[in-house]
Amino acid sequence: MNNVALACTGGGVKSAIDIGVIRGLEELGIKIEAISGASLGSCVAIMYAMGFTPEEILIAYKENMKYFTKFTIKDAIFSLPNLLLRGGFKNPKSIEKGVLNILRDGIIKMSDLNMPIVIPTLDITKRKTIYYSSRQLNELPYYTERTVKEAIRSSCSFPIIYIPNKVKIDNKNHYFMDGGITTNTPIIPLKQFSDFVIGIETKYRGTKERQNINFFTMFTQGFQSMRRSSLFYQKREADLWIEIDVGKTNVFDKPELIDYCEELGYKAVKDIFSKYSIEDLEKRENNVFHY
Repeated sequence: MNNVALACTGGGVKSAIDIGVIRGLEELGIKIEAISGASLGSCVAIMYAMGFTPEEILIAYKENMKYFTKFTIKDAIFSLPNLLLRGGFKNPKSIEKGVLNILRDGIIKMSDLNMPIVIPTLDITKRKTIYYSSRQLNELPYYTERTVKEAIRSSCSFPIIYIPNKVKIDNKNHYFMDGGITTNTPIIPLKQFSDFVIGIETKYRGTKERQNINFFTMFTQGFQSMRRSSLFYQKREADLWIEIDVGKTNVFDKPELIDYCEELGYKAVKDIFSKYSIEDLEKRENNVFHY
């Protein structure tokens, strides 16, 4: 068997490790038959499902990260009122420009994508995770006929930074937030599409314990802790789980670190499959690898 499903991780700049993993798998001749991704990992997954090569994904990722992190003068003026009254500093529609830059002709709805792809978002109206999917999902709530740009905008609506994405469905307003809050590496939805699912997670083993806490660090550290806690069940269901230490790289870090993170993902996959085949990994009891 040389087919796998890949669950990409979210994490802003750090999500570039997903691109490196894809590059490594392709070089090894391992076909990705289904893919998922949360937050900015959803952008990587969408581009791959549209037929982008890893090299093209990396270029587009670098060119469009600015739309996700840039604050305009208008954002700055209305940031505090937006935070207090609407739940975030920025309108998630600012993500849309970057999204439109990566969409290919003919791709409008999730169902237009030719391969199985799943993108999670947190519906805070219903208080549960919902999936945007190109295929029907077994026993999970999903949408197939919603637009790709809506899926990315919803899954990338990082709390506090972005106002929850307001979406009207069946004449009712729903408010969607970052899919990484509850499902930062979406393993479970891929189990129906492949017998071997790979999951990716970022780690910070090189960083020191934080002693000084302010509003921003309290939120970011709490959010990252919540993300990691939600991954335990996903990790248990993965056939191969790759944890990659990204050092001091942060979610909204310098674009120059994208290449660094991409290379980390690439080297990890090449190292694992230089030692084990998929058949070997299927026989092992513990397939958690740390890098």
